[in-house]
Amino acid sequence: MKIHILFALSSLALLLAACTPSLNLEVALPNLTGPGFSVVLEAGTATGPAPLTVEFAADARESATYTWYVNDRKLAREQRLLTYTFREAGSYRVTVAATNAVGETDTDTVTVDVIDVGDTETDSL
Repeated sequence: MKIHILFALSSLALLLAACTPSLNLEVALPNLTGPGFSVVLEAGTATGPAPLTVEFAADARESATYTWYVNDRKLAREQRLLTYTFREAGSYRVTVAATNAVGETDTDTVTVDVIDVGDTETDSL
């Protein structure tokens, strides 16, 4: 469907240009060869005992701004890399939202499970 519409628009532009020699008309066609803008989030580790420090890396494959969230709480970080320490046991969702220069946005999420090793009882012989 996209290709048919784009072809029709470019054909219309050529027809108008042919009928009106003094008309300067430019048609910008979107990139149809690859997928749209996307971001991929990787975590150095996804499970460990508290306190757990994890390094995260976001890759948008093009220039982008980044917004980080831990369990829907926005962090004051806008870099591609993030180091975060989880101090308490629990399951945490870490999300990065990346926005490129033309305003396209994509998100990716990983789950980090932090284990409380202090509550583990050991059997004594």
